[in-house]
Amino acid sequence: MKAFKYINGTSNEVMAHRVFTADNFFRRLFGLLFKRPLNDGEALLIKGCKSIHTMGMRYSIDALFINKDGKVLSIFKNMGPWRFTPYITEAESVIESKSGSLNWKTIKEGDRIIFVQ
Repeated sequence: MKAFKYINGTSNEVMAHRVFTADNFFRRLFGLLFKRPLNDGEALLIKGCKSIHTMGMRYSIDALFINKDGKVLSIFKNMGPWRFTPYITEAESVIESKSGSLNWKTIKEGDRIIFVQ
């Protein structure tokens, strides 16, 4: 898996310096399930995703839903195990990160996300 970083294009704040991509069937199917919790500064980008769940996970996560242009549509902080998000119709992808990682970031709905090498 190739890693890159993502930046809040509105504030120029680096959101994560190591982003992994789940872009095929099995990576999207399992996401973070059966994986160790992400470290600070790490995130998982799940492409083609309009809703997520934390069924079977043993830790909480933060999640950002974005559209095809990188606009933040919804933010879910500290999403505990055995939870579901609503179906976000306009979402193209979701970015999952360590629970609490968005608490100290200035990200808000409507901001734009930029991915860089």
